[in-house]
Amino acid sequence: MTSREYETPPPASAPGSLTQRALVPLGQLGLAAVGLYVAVESVSLGLWTTLGPGPGLLPLILGAALFMLTAIWAIQTVVERRRGAVDDEAAAEPLDRIYVIGVVGGLIALAIAMPFLGFQISMAVFLFAELLVLGRQRWWIAAAVAAVGSFGVFVLFDRVLAVQLPLSSLPFLSGVGL
Repeated sequence: MTSREYETPPPASAPGSLTQRALVPLGQLGLAAVGLYVAVESVSLGLWTTLGPGPGLLPLILGAALFMLTAIWAIQTVVERRRGAVDDEAAAEPLDRIYVIGVVGGLIALAIAMPFLGFQISMAVFLFAELLVLGRQRWWIAAAVAAVGSFGVFVLFDRVLAVQLPLSSLPFLSGVGL
């Protein structure tokens, strides 16, 4: 008897199994449908007004981006399957629960903090913490990305696009424009 006879077949949910291979195209189809739906429905909101961008412009951009990125992902999946270039070690790697919990927990904390601290401070702290702890970036890189991702985005939306982002509800922070 060889050692292969003693091996048990992989469970149905193992990476590379038929169930897993069927879920990826279904997920891609679902994401593409959501992106297309958002893009089509955003046109009815109005893309431009006399004052500038309308309420449908950003959803149109995001819906089209989701559709295009999903299409690229689907093409990559087909090419990899045809080449047989699926890396078994990478496919067998389990999902890092600590990472997922850190991201989801950070987003929940961001949603809780934003009404009190405002967009700029809460987003800066969120980005800095996520990049430093989960992304394992150097502190100065995390600080630079957090500054641009919070204060830079706030200036872009507030000054250029005339879209208001939440300010702090605390009097001492809202008094200085945060």
